[in-house]
Amino acid sequence: MRIYDEIQPAVFGQPSFMQIKQDVHNTRYKGTIKTYSAEKGQGYLFCPGLKKDFIFFRNNLLVHRTPPKGTEVSFSILQKYGMDQAIKIMFQ
Repeated sequence: MRIYDEIQPAVFGQPSFMQIKQDVHNTRYKGTIKTYSAEKGQGYLFCPGLKKDFIFFRNNLLVHRTPPKGTEVSFSILQKYGMDQAIKIMFQ
């Protein structure tokens, strides 16, 4: 059996890395747009549930329009290049 054929649970009953990675992409979070620069094609949103800011990029907006500050959104999280990014952003 190869290592990739079966995901082993992590120590102490915690979910495995693969389960966490999959869950991050599928879980929806709610937040509010803090800033957005159409010129740069990026912005930041705040998630009160996680008490954290997330960067997002224009290509992650499911509706391609400029999001005004304070707009409520839902999103998923992608861990890339050592930081969390908001992806699959939908306006509420």
